[in-house]
Amino acid sequence: MRGLIRELGVTEDACQRWGHGRVHAWRYARLGGFRKERYEVGPVNHRIARDWTIARHYSGSWPQVRLTYGLYDLWPHLADEEHGPEPDVLDLGMPRLVGVAALSVPQHEKVLPKTFAKLVPNEESLELGRFVVGPSVAGNGESEQSCAVRTI
Repeated sequence: MRGLIRELGVTEDACQRWGHGRVHAWRYARLGGFRKERYEVGPVNHRIARDWTIARHYSGSWPQVRLTYGLYDLWPHLADEEHGPEPDVLDLGMPRLVGVAALSVPQHEKVLPKTFAKLVPNEESLELGRFVVGPSVAGNGESEQSCAVRTI
């Protein structure tokens, strides 16, 4: 992977982001890292999460999802010019959805029981089916979102 990253001319502190229309961009932790106080992770409506993710995820698809969590920007007015508000978003001074984590049922029924033998598959154990963070989120935002989802 490191060879591919170097080949693409991307440094190791790069975080890939997906914007509206499935266009990717890079954010760099060295340019200003993630500020926890600016964001919040919480449940998001399945339909909203699905539509937001399909518009941005490279596959343009949605798996069989059980739980959806959003990363919300509490200060959307501070979005920078380069990675600022996406074209389909109005700034109403309210938290803005800038990331989605979707916990889903795996494609094959034996995936979870093999790894988590003591847990009830598709109830007590799920896989991370989709994980998308928008371009306005600072570097390392996906790590914070992932950690927050695991503690909810």
